[in-house]
Formats: sequence, structure tokens, C-alpha cells
Amino acid sequence: MTLAAIFLFYPRSITLTVQNTENGDILLQEPLQEGDSFSISFIHSVNQSPVWEIFQVQDGQLYLIALEFYAFGAGIPTELTSGQTLSTLDSGRMRIEGINNALTPRYLVPRATEMSLLLNEQEISFDTIAPPGTILEFSLQRRLFS
Repeated sequence: MTLAAIFLFYPRSITLTVQNTENGDILLQEPLQEGDSFSISFIHSVNQSPVWEIFQVQDGQLYLIALEFYAFGAGIPTELTSGQTLSTLDSGRMRIEGINNALTPRYLVPRATEMSLLLNEQEISFDTIAPPGTILEFSLQRRLFS
């Protein structure tokens, strides 16, 4: 077996990496596996209610798969596209599923509002990762060894 074939079939780990877009510093790394999900929570700037953007690792990429919220407002879809569904949860939250957009999300660490990463049953506030005004980029990194 050639060295290239060994690398091709050797299991690789996936790491969620949070990076400062201005200087490239890696601020957080957390291991993930195919199919794992996490969410970003924040308070909507207009209607002041919580919003959760839910991401999942699919085919080695990050996909926005769902959105949960209590009230419609700027940036919240008001029309569904093909394959999307809207449901109301027991808590009164609404959930749009079937979004399935591959992307590399970026977020500005806010000055006045709490934003958090919800991952592996822990909540990590953005302002503990970086100071307000920092733009964070969330991406997946593949590592040859765990």
C-alpha cells in the first residue's frame, strides 16, 4: 500500500475551529464527528427575543440545518423554500427545519447582547472567547491524528 493510500484511508478527526478573522488567531477548538450538531444563540436585535441557529457536520462541512425563534423579525425567514418545514415546539418556540445551507459562519462579538456557542452540553459565551467587536469565523479543520 502506498503512502498516499494510507493517508487516504486513515481515519481523520474533525475539529470545530473558532478563529479571529482579523489576525487569524485560533481562539477555540472542539472535536466533532460527522453528524454532530451545535447551535449559536443570540437575542434578536429588533424583537429582543432569543434565536438559535443550529449547525450540523455533514460530509465534512458545516451546514445550517435549522433555526429556532419565538417571533419573526428582520433576518428570520417568512417564507419557506422547497424541503423546509415550520413547526411550533411545546415551549412556544418556532422551528424551521430543512434549511441545509453549507457555509462558514461569521459572527461579530456583540457589546451589549449575549451570544453563545452551545456545544456538547456546554454553553460558551462569545465574550469569553474574544472581546466585543471581534469577528469570529467558525470552520471545520480535518486532522490526520486525533
